[in-house]
Amino acid sequence: MGNPKGLISDESDFLLYPAQIVFGVRGPESCCGNASLSLDGHTRGINGFLWATQKLCGLTFEPFIRGGNQFFDTDGSTQVYGPYTVGLNKKKTGWFTGGGFPVLFGK
Repeated sequence: MGNPKGLISDESDFLLYPAQIVFGVRGPESCCGNASLSLDGHTRGINGFLWATQKLCGLTFEPFIRGGNQFFDTDGSTQVYGPYTVGLNKKKTGWFTGGGFPVLFGK
């Protein structure tokens, strides 16, 4: 059915390489392969509108502007080999703006 509003659940897949390839040290060969990481977190934000109404000669003008901010935050970890784990944090903040100029005829 999905998550409650504001909650996030995501699945990230990645490929593990042997330690000697990545770090130049000897490591267990069996740590290679695909792994999956489950991420959980939340999103929140605020949104605001400002508008006005002006009637003139049978026309109604309703200009508006809109703006807000949204914050996204998830994290998770998974065991990849023995006692070793891999973790991932995803964070993002975004601003958004918009506006319009509706015109109603005959109101």
